[in-house]
Amino acid sequence: EYWFGAAAVKNDTMADEGATFNYTIHIPRDPAGNLTWRFLAADLKGNWNYTPEQSMTPYNLAPEAVDVPVWEVTEEENDILDLQPHLVDGNDPITSLMLTTEADNVTVSGLRLTARFDTWMENFTIEVTVSDGEDETMFSLDITVIDMNDFVVVTSEPVREAQVSVEYEYPVVFTDEDIGQSYDFFFDEAPTGMQVAPNGRITWTPTLDQEGNHNIDLAIDDGFNVVHHQWTITVTGRPTDDPPAFTNSPPTTHEAGTDYVFDFDAEDPDGDAIEFRLVTGPDDAVINEDTGVLVWDTDADKRDTTDNVDFVVRVSDLKHDVDLEFTVALSYPSNDPP
Repeated sequence: EYWFGAAAVKNDTMADEGATFNYTIHIPRDPAGNLTWRFLAADLKGNWNYTPEQSMTPYNLAPEAVDVPVWEVTEEENDILDLQPHLVDGNDPITSLMLTTEADNVTVSGLRLTARFDTWMENFTIEVTVSDGEDETMFSLDITVIDMNDFVVVTSEPVREAQVSVEYEYPVVFTDEDIGQSYDFFFDEAPTGMQVAPNGRITWTPTLDQEGNHNIDLAIDDGFNVVHHQWTITVTGRPTDDPPAFTNSPPTTHEAGTDYVFDFDAEDPDGDAIEFRLVTGPDDAVINEDTGVLVWDTDADKRDTTDNVDFVVRVSDLKHDVDLEFTVALSYPSNDPP
C-alpha cells in the first residue's frame, strides 16, 4: 500500500507463488506530498505481516536541449528550425514542452522557431527557454545570417533636357544596403560623346547635329548584380549664339625702344571658349591665343619721326570672329646735337 502526504492509502494486491515482487507506482505531476509505501503479506490462514514504511520526495526532471545545431538563416527569407529532435525530458512527453524567446526577428510556434532578417547581420547568439510547466532550462542558439546581395536602388531623378554646346551634367545617386562594395558604371546605350566618371557623374556636351531625343541606358554593376537606369534626354538648339566682344582698348601711342605690351580682355555672352589672333601687325608683334597678351618688340632705329603702325586683333568663339582695328603712333627719340 502507498500514499502521498496525508492522502488516502491506496491498496493494490499482488498474488504470486514466488518470493520476489516488483511494483510500479505512477507519480502524478503535482503529488500531495512525499511518497510513502510499505508491503503487506498474508497467507490463506489470515496470518499477515508488513515491512517498515519507506518514504521519498518526488522531484521533476527539467527538460534539456542537446546537440543544438548552428542555425543558418538566409537573408530576406523565412527560415524555420524544428527543435523537437534536440529536446529531452525524463518524465514528460516532448510534445508537451513549451519554447519561449525574447530575440528580435524570431517567433515561436510549438517547438519550432521562425526567423527573418531583411538586412544582413554578423553572427550572433540568442537565448531560448524550454519549459515543462514546472521547471525550465535556458540554452543558447547560434545564428548565422547568409548574406544575399541587395540590388542597387537609384534615388536621383535624371536630368532630361540638354542644350546644344552647353555641358550636360547628371550626378547619379543610389543606395545599397550591402556595405563595402565597389561599383562599375557603363553605358548600354548613350549618344556619342557622353561619358560617366567612376563616381557616377555623367557629362556630355551635345553638338549641333545631336538635336532631338536620345535614349540613355546606364548600367551599375556591384560585382553581383547589374541594375539599369534608363531615361530619355531631349536636346534643343541654343536660343541665341552671340559673338564675343572686347571689353578693353589698347593704348594708341608708344615710344620706340621699349616693348609694347597689352592684355586684351574679351567676353562671350554664351559662355563659349574664346581665342585671340593677331590678323594684322608688325613682324615683331605676337599675341598669346589663350590669354590675349600682345607683345611688340620695338627698335629705336630712327630720330625725330613718328610711324603709324596698324593692328588688327581678332577674338573668336569658333563660330563668330570679331576684329578690333587700331593704330599705334610709334614715336622715335629726338636727334640732339653733339
